[in-house]
Amino acid sequence: MNKIQLSDWKYEIQTNKLENLITGALKETLDEKPVNDSNSDPGRDHFSLSQNWVKNFALRLETSYSDKKNIKAFYRDVNIKEKEFLYDITVGKCEKFSTKHSKKELTYVSKSIWQIESEFEKNATEIAYDFSKLFSGNAPFKMMVGPLREKEDDKGSKYFLDKMKKMCNDIPNNESWYFLLITHPRTWFDENGERTKNAGQWVLYKWNGMEWR
Repeated sequence: MNKIQLSDWKYEIQTNKLENLITGALKETLDEKPVNDSNSDPGRDHFSLSQNWVKNFALRLETSYSDKKNIKAFYRDVNIKEKEFLYDITVGKCEKFSTKHSKKELTYVSKSIWQIESEFEKNATEIAYDFSKLFSGNAPFKMMVGPLREKEDDKGSKYFLDKMKKMCNDIPNNESWYFLLITHPRTWFDENGERTKNAGQWVLYKWNGMEWR
C-alpha cells in the first residue's frame, strides 16, 4: 500500500472528491460548444476537445486547493498563451522573488503536488513514454489519463493497465498513482454535433502496490 509522506497528506484529494472533479471537468467540456470543424479536419475537433478537458480538469484541481496558499495549475491553453510545465498538467506550490534587474516578481514552483499526463490514442508505446515521464517527476500524486476501450467488457477496458503492469511494479511506495480511462473525444459527439449517449464515459483506478483497483 502506498504510504504518502506526512508532509504531503495535506495535499491529498479524497477519491470521491477527485471523482467529482473529473465528472465536473468532463461535463463542462461537453457543455461547451463543439468546434464543429468536422468537415475539414475531424482530428482538430478531437484535439480541441481533449485540450479543453485537460484545461477544465487542471482548473478544478487548482480550485480544490483554494484553502491553501500559492497553489497553481499549469496546462496548455493557446487562447491565453498558457504553456504546460513539463507535464500536460502540473499542480504545484509557487513562490515569488524579485531581483534588482527585474521590475516584476518572478514565480517559480517550489513544490510539485500533481503531475498528470494524458494520451487518448490506443498506443501502448506513447502511454509507456508518458509513464516514463511520470516516473521522472517527484510529485507525491500522479495520474495517467488513457483511452477507455468503449464497447468492450471491463477486462477489455483494462487492456492498457495490464500492458503497463511491469512498469507499475516500480511505482515508489511514497507516491500515490491514479489511472484514469476516458473514451476518446471522437466518440463524444456524432456527425451532426449532437452529444452521444455515452459521451465522456470514464473509469478511475488507483494503484494499491500490487494492482489497479
